[in-house]
Amino acid sequence: MPLSEELSKEIIYDGSLDWEILIEVMNSQVGKYRVNINFPKFELLTERMCKFIKKDSNIIRADGEVASCYRLLHSYTEYAFGRKKEVNAYSFRNALKKSIYEIWNRKEYKVFRYNVKNSLYPSCADYLFKNPYDFAKTTDSDCFGNVPSCGDCLWTRGIIQCP
Repeated sequence: MPLSEELSKEIIYDGSLDWEILIEVMNSQVGKYRVNINFPKFELLTERMCKFIKKDSNIIRADGEVASCYRLLHSYTEYAFGRKKEVNAYSFRNALKKSIYEIWNRKEYKVFRYNVKNSLYPSCADYLFKNPYDFAKTTDSDCFGNVPSCGDCLWTRGIIQCP
């Protein structure tokens, strides 16, 4: 995930890498070292799937804030396909104040998980224009009204791998 404009010029998921050769070389070495290699996607595909939602996961920060995934755990700037995006931390509540059960079963969190699981959010990565609308410049919301926005999450596209 490029965290600066300069690093965004070094992406390999734009079709510029001959990934089949890379995979062939890596696979030829796997048997020697007994390792399992999970290859990321090297190009943008239509399918979207969030492993955090699929595995019914939460991420809890040290201060108790509960996020749905690593991407929304902290605020930072990312560059996806050359577009600057302000990722704003999003908490579904604080585990020091409410139980995980209560947080998990809040209507807001249920709706969020349902929408992500069923890909009911826009695919901002497919947007052809370099300068997106103002609401697409942060993860606060998207053009479907989802809060927070997962529209250009590279984890759901398999480009960035979850642990």
